[in-house]
Amino acid sequence: MKTYNDTTYAILGFLTADSKSGYEVKQLIDKSLHHFWKISYGQIYPALKFIVEEGLAEVYFRQYLSFEKKLALL
Repeated sequence: MKTYNDTTYAILGFLTADSKSGYEVKQLIDKSLHHFWKISYGQIYPALKFIVEEGLAEVYFRQYLSFEKKLALL
């Protein structure tokens, strides 16, 4: 079995509930794990890219009011 770093596991855990953007992942981690872990966008976006490259999630786009939002989905 392949092992991943803590960032990857945390993001995968949040993606199991619903599709999320990098911004939404950051907000969730800041709300739930902020006492233990300060995460940056510099950790989140490379981890999301890696998760997609590994085939653990897919990317899709959702149209919002005036822009398109890129989301990851398990």
